[in-house]
Amino acid sequence: MKPLALASIQVEDPFWAPRQHALVETTIPLLFERLEEAGNLENFRLAAARKTKGYRGPIYMDSDLYKAVEAAALTLQWHPEAPWRAALEDTIALIEQAQWEDGYINTWYSVHREQERYSNLRDAHELYCMGHLIEAALAHAAVDPESRLMAVARRTVAHLVDRFLIEKRPGYPGHPEIELALLAYAEATGHDAALDLARTFLDRRGSHFFAREHGTADEEYDGTYWLDRVPIRQLENLEGHAVRALYLMSAVTDLARLTDDATWAECAVRLWDQVTATRQYITGGFGSTARNEGFTQDYDLPNRTAYQETCASIAFVFWCERLARLTGDAKYVAALKRTLYNAVAAGANVEGDRFFYENPLETDGTHERSEWFRCACCPPNYARAVAQLSRWVCRADGKDLYLWIPLACTIRLPNGTVRIRSEYPWDGDISIEGRELLGRVLLPNLPQDKDSSWTEVPGASARLPLSIQRIEAHPAVEACRAQVALVRGPIVLCAEEPADSGLVQSLARVEPPDPNASPASDPPTWMARSWHRKAASLYVPDSEPLIPSEVRLVPYGLWGKRGGTAIRVWLPRP
Repeated sequence: MKPLALASIQVEDPFWAPRQHALVETTIPLLFERLEEAGNLENFRLAAARKTKGYRGPIYMDSDLYKAVEAAALTLQWHPEAPWRAALEDTIALIEQAQWEDGYINTWYSVHREQERYSNLRDAHELYCMGHLIEAALAHAAVDPESRLMAVARRTVAHLVDRFLIEKRPGYPGHPEIELALLAYAEATGHDAALDLARTFLDRRGSHFFAREHGTADEEYDGTYWLDRVPIRQLENLEGHAVRALYLMSAVTDLARLTDDATWAECAVRLWDQVTATRQYITGGFGSTARNEGFTQDYDLPNRTAYQETCASIAFVFWCERLARLTGDAKYVAALKRTLYNAVAAGANVEGDRFFYENPLETDGTHERSEWFRCACCPPNYARAVAQLSRWVCRADGKDLYLWIPLACTIRLPNGTVRIRSEYPWDGDISIEGRELLGRVLLPNLPQDKDSSWTEVPGASARLPLSIQRIEAHPAVEACRAQVALVRGPIVLCAEEPADSGLVQSLARVEPPDPNASPASDPPTWMARSWHRKAASLYVPDSEPLIPSEVRLVPYGLWGKRGGTAIRVWLPRP
């Protein structure tokens, strides 16, 4: 199930099309404006001029610019007339100037410590940044066959192969990313050495190199945070930093597919099954705590203090896509949709100018989207996810069409044009214009995420079940006991009301709406009967009468539109 070209699918639905429009008009120009203000572009100017002071920001600043460039290049694949195209080319020229003759590129080391390259692979993010450079170059090469950024990437890959493969320099990245980038580069170009280097980095991981790099005795070393405790194949579950873990597993899955290595495939499938069964939020994201921005222990899924970083949710979508391609199982597509429509969508407002870094499942009104962050990984990551959304809509296999997400779109195939008409995810009716051009049309078997099968649509229309379901958590999830979550298709609902009303915070009972009720619009909303307790003291008898009310239910991916609101995903049992 190879992906179709982004230009061959035009998204026209009510959920994602407005976000893609905002991407072109608002988000991408905003990214480059903010990156200029934060010093990212100036750092490249300093590096290009070989200056030795003046660098601004954290050590990983290069990666945010590369992700923004990738988002812009991906967008140009389906919107080539974007008004900022010339500005993108100017940015690429600046990146080109910052590269050293031997292919090395990193503005922090260029400005601060050029002679200390690769002296801190655990923390310095050199390889991580280069990985995002390579991914940006591959996206740009799709719109410019003579891409200067791709030339930069070729020199960088050759440099890395020389240092870490031919010269056998020890180590691997503290933050995975270069591995999946090298594999994408190898698949796109046929560059076998890039694949070999990615495999080398993955094989080396877990050998406690970081202990030796930092002078830590092996018996005192805990590599959990960096996924360096044991070799990858020996992991019992994902652990440590969530984004690192999920990028790492995306690379493992690609390596399994490209090399037909059954041991890596088994590792990827086993760890996906384990982490989704014990450490995933119902909204599709990961990361239970801000302490390590990642995993703690099985079933530890607090709601108010959930970290659920936007980047981790995007990384999980990447992993699900790769597993679906590796195995053909529909369960990975269903899981991808759940995360995409909830944890990823919540990462930015529909207007594309305010962002969440962390995404709790319960708030008191103090958690609101921000214009930018000092560690600004999430906004450009969100942008590159929305830019490549078409990748996750459908796949073609001969004349068969695997409709991953049955949203309204136009699909241009070699033998003609197919149009999907629907209001998904708000309505389950879909129709297919141009059905005669297709063989089988297959949908993930709904609604069970764990079902590996596909359902065939025999005709030119179908009705998908989109009734509201009550979901309970595993009894070991302490934060969700005696509560239910409400799910409608891929959408997780949450109670949302103005924080100063105190309604969400004092909910004692919620009676879900009619399972087949359609939402009111802007944003799609359901009303539920509820009861709350207005306690005059810390403890009150349970005979104290409850106060009847109504509470508004909105999609988690769209919450926060009004500002100053409290939310709650897990609701007291009716």
